[in-house]
Parts: sequence; structure tokens; C-alpha cells
Amino acid sequence: MLRLLRLAEGGAVRTALTGHNAVLCRAADVAEAAERHLEMAAAGATRKVRKAFSRARTRAVLEVNARFDVGDAARRWIMK
Repeated sequence: MLRLLRLAEGGAVRTALTGHNAVLCRAADVAEAAERHLEMAAAGATRKVRKAFSRARTRAVLEVNARFDVGDAARRWIMK
């Protein structure tokens, strides 16, 4: 990411695919995305734990919903 950030700031990168169906076509947008990624990476273990719990909650709701109709209550819970 640091290399991508340097390339974007130098204008060498004009297009980047972020992996989330977004195409960044301006060097400033690429640099901003790289900086955001580096900030998230700095959060490290805390972010990983939070995402693991979020994914586990989602899997639980999807599993229960596959077997029973849990309705809107589950949807609201998963969107927390």
C-alpha cells in the first residue's frame, strides 16, 4: 500500500481496482483509498476481532433463516 500511495501521489497510477467493485480513475482517489487502507491496517487486532464477530453473527442469522422464517427481527439484528 505504501508503494501504491507513493505511485498515486506521483501521478504514476491513474486507475485502481479496489476489490469492492469500485474503479478509481483519479490519482487523488487512489491515494485516498491507500491511506484509508493503511489506517484500517493500523487498527490491527481490534478490527479483526470486530469483523470476526460480525461475520459470525451474519452466519448465525443466515443459518437460522435457512431453517426457519425469522423475519424482520433478524434483519434488524444483523444490520447493527
